[in-house]
Amino acid sequence: MKARRLLAGIIAVAMTVGMFPAFVFASEADTEPEETSAVETAETKHKETKQTQAEEKDKSEEKKPAATEAEKPAETEAEKPAETEAEKSAETEKEKPAETEAAKPAETEEKETEKAQDAEKDQPEEIKPAQSEKAVEKEQPDQNKQFKKPSKKGGYKYCFYPYYGILEVNYPGYWDDFTNEEPEWMKYKDKITEVRIYNQYGNALSIGSYAFAGLKKLKTVVLPDTVQRIDPKAFCNCPSLTSINIPGSVTQIGDNAFSGCSGLVAITVPDTVSSIGDDVFTGCSNLLQIKVSDDLRQNYPNAWTGIDDSVFNSKTLNPMTVSGKTAKVKYKKVRKKNKSLSITKVLNIKNAKGKVRYSKVSGNKKIKINPTTGKVTVKKKIKKGTYKVKVKVKATGNDTYLGTPWKVVTFKIKVK
Repeated sequence: MKARRLLAGIIAVAMTVGMFPAFVFASEADTEPEETSAVETAETKHKETKQTQAEEKDKSEEKKPAATEAEKPAETEAEKPAETEAEKSAETEKEKPAETEAAKPAETEEKETEKAQDAEKDQPEEIKPAQSEKAVEKEQPDQNKQFKKPSKKGGYKYCFYPYYGILEVNYPGYWDDFTNEEPEWMKYKDKITEVRIYNQYGNALSIGSYAFAGLKKLKTVVLPDTVQRIDPKAFCNCPSLTSINIPGSVTQIGDNAFSGCSGLVAITVPDTVSSIGDDVFTGCSNLLQIKVSDDLRQNYPNAWTGIDDSVFNSKTLNPMTVSGKTAKVKYKKVRKKNKSLSITKVLNIKNAKGKVRYSKVSGNKKIKINPTTGKVTVKKKIKKGTYKVKVKVKATGNDTYLGTPWKVVTFKIKVK
């Protein structure tokens, strides 16, 4: 029995490996029927085990995908939340700065607007932001405007507008004498071009001595009809002064009140003036007309020192205007001979009453101007370039119109 079992085991091993041929099993089966049966049983058992193993493998292979498919969702479902939560946290951390940076300005703007609105609500309607100094300076002066700079003396108030060069003064009553102490507005003396006296705080009754003396750029003075007296040297040495009204309320004019005002062309002294000082118009070299009553002229002869009798007339002012132009000359035309230009090529003269006279002030020596006709001559061999020529022009006037003082103007000649 032991040999049989051993043989059966060997056969079983051989069959598993496939090393023994089939004829061995046939010969042994004929001689030993009992052993074959045992061998067959072993073979069948081996086959069955092999089949069962194969079936189990197949089943296991079939079951594995199902298991994996069944297991995968569980794993992914279990794993996904952890991954998504980690990813979400990372994404939120990345997005937070951008969101906060974008959100902060909007929040701050909203807060600022809310604060501004609250401040406007809390602020009374009467309180308004103050205007800048530049805006105030550029405002057109108005008679009803408050005077912003009170005097240290307290007797007057004034306001100066640098943008316009206008000085407004309100000085009630009779003015002080500024001979020894100049008024405060004199710190703007190099910028004042116009003076206006107003009666906003009370009527001005006089213009004090040296009140506006020495204002080199002063051109215009406007006085109210409450002024009764113009004190000595009130407007002396104002060479640019061309226009001043002496109102009918004035009764007295002091010594040298307008002396040195070389820009004055014409002035009217009202009949209400009963007394006038000495040398009132001395140094008014361009004065062409003084309208004054014969009684005042005869009773106060010293007032008109240096004034020619022809100035006392009732003619109309000459409306002449003049301006310079630019004329062009070709170089080839002045290489060998002179070139003449009519006055209309270089000057624009309008509304001249009487004859016009010319005089060269400065410019290239090769450019001449005729004093009577105004014809301009460009001498030959002048070089290429642009030349400025300064001339004086005046109109002589006629029986109706006054003559004009010399007016200086500049024209250009381009040689190319």
